[in-house]
Amino acid sequence: MNHWQFDAVSWLYVISVLVAISVAFEAWRTRPVKGAKEFAILSLSVAVWCLGYLLGFFNSDLSWKLLFLRVEYTGIIASSYFWLVFIATYVDNAFLRRRRTLAALAVVPLVSFILVLTVTHQHLFYSSYGLGRAGDFVTLRKTYAAGFYLEAAYAYLLVIGGAFLLLHSIYQMPNRYKRQFFLIGFAVLVVLIPNFLYVMKTHIFGIFDPTPVSFSFAGIIFSFVMVKYRFLDVVPTAYRQVFRNVNSGIIVIDGRELILDMNPGAEDILSRNSRSSIGKKLADLSPECSQLLAVAKSADVRKELQLGKEKRIYSVTVSSLNDSNGEPVGEIVMLYDVTDLRNALDEIDTFAHSVAHDLKTPLSLLTGYSDLLSSGQLTVAEREEAVDVIRSYSAKMIEIVDELLTLARVRREQDVALDVLDMSKIIQSSVLRLERFAQERKGKIYFPEQWPSAIGHAPWVEEVWVNYLSNALKYGGTSPNVYLGYEELAGQVKFWVKDNGPGLKKSDQEKLFKEFSRLPGEGIESGHGLGLFIVGRIVSKLGGEVGVESIPGGGAKFYFTLPKAGARPAVQK
Repeated sequence: MNHWQFDAVSWLYVISVLVAISVAFEAWRTRPVKGAKEFAILSLSVAVWCLGYLLGFFNSDLSWKLLFLRVEYTGIIASSYFWLVFIATYVDNAFLRRRRTLAALAVVPLVSFILVLTVTHQHLFYSSYGLGRAGDFVTLRKTYAAGFYLEAAYAYLLVIGGAFLLLHSIYQMPNRYKRQFFLIGFAVLVVLIPNFLYVMKTHIFGIFDPTPVSFSFAGIIFSFVMVKYRFLDVVPTAYRQVFRNVNSGIIVIDGRELILDMNPGAEDILSRNSRSSIGKKLADLSPECSQLLAVAKSADVRKELQLGKEKRIYSVTVSSLNDSNGEPVGEIVMLYDVTDLRNALDEIDTFAHSVAHDLKTPLSLLTGYSDLLSSGQLTVAEREEAVDVIRSYSAKMIEIVDELLTLARVRREQDVALDVLDMSKIIQSSVLRLERFAQERKGKIYFPEQWPSAIGHAPWVEEVWVNYLSNALKYGGTSPNVYLGYEELAGQVKFWVKDNGPGLKKSDQEKLFKEFSRLPGEGIESGHGLGLFIVGRIVSKLGGEVGVESIPGGGAKFYFTLPKAGARPAVQK
């Protein structure tokens, strides 16, 4: 016959069972979140532990005590194992989540469980046991054997190891969530320290095992963490791998527009440190971004803004941040740098208008002269003149198309082979390409016999020389004299082309190399604005710079730099 010996202390264990079940239920409600199911099983195991101790300790019958000893140890063994399984899932530890690893970790718990089930038939877990009396209570006195110490040591290892992984992951989360680091660490200690003192038979807690009660207190702490910090709603792995490493800026704010955290990308964009910014209103850091929050209700918002000291253009997206129940708890502000894309689109727009104009004019002339030729009303001399005009403008159109193709290649080729250049060979090829044009302009080209070694991509560098030389021949005055040369600088070689033309005003120099600019001059053939733009793109990708030195009436000296041999740069993208 069973003899119950409940007293006031037993209610603490009843509360422990109820708290563990409540925590398990709350965790199960969030089971779509990674790790929530494992945490629910862990909490349920704790409830079984507490229930087994309650029904075993507060009964005086030996067989009853042994029955619920098995129930108690089912919860003890399962709770330590599923604690580590939960941690492995929650922090997404690939090694611990492997089936082989989980199976290997389950060997000791399985052996311990078998030893507990067969405790009345062997002495590996308890060397001896029997009823004893402590005051008004009939207790189960046990003498621990090797199996018990093995199970206890292994359980401590799982709990401590899992706690370390969890706390390490939480420490890398946003500062708002870091506060739970100390609470969870305290909860783990609340369980471990009393349990260790009880196992060591220090009798600090008398005859009662304080572990189920300490689990109750730890459960209250975890419940508070789940409500306050949305524990199980924020996965630390996602934060660690995405939030911290993404190149774009990310700012997390709560419902009051207070900054909860920002990643390094946002710190760079706004030139603000996250530690000094957290807890402040977003409007204090960036009024432009805060304006988006006013319209960020049910739909995502996207807008382009200029931000930062460099006034770069960012696509700013504001998205609602919801908890596991779909309730809004804040917003996520994403900052994507679209400066290069926006510049490229503006460039393409300008480019399209420029090229359309450059092709439309010669095409109109070709059409007009073709009509005149087909009319049969021209003299022989007029027909020859019309054919020359057609040939001239056809050549100009071919030149435009060639430069378009060159520009397309420069844009498309991200990685090119950089080698030591044979500059003499490149110069000779460039001059040969312009030989007929030089003869038409009655120009002469002078260049040194020897050139210093530089690093670059030969086909691209030849295009640079051809553009500079053709401009010098075109704008260098009547019978232009064109001089080529170089200067050796620190780590760079400065190559230049100088003409004896009218030179350029300062205002005209500032327009060069930008947006297909033309420099029309009286009596001088107008260009189409692609050549110098292409030169700038090529030299920039090769790690150099372009420029011009000129004064009105003193000619113009166009230059570009390339790295010296031995100072190989990375090709810019």
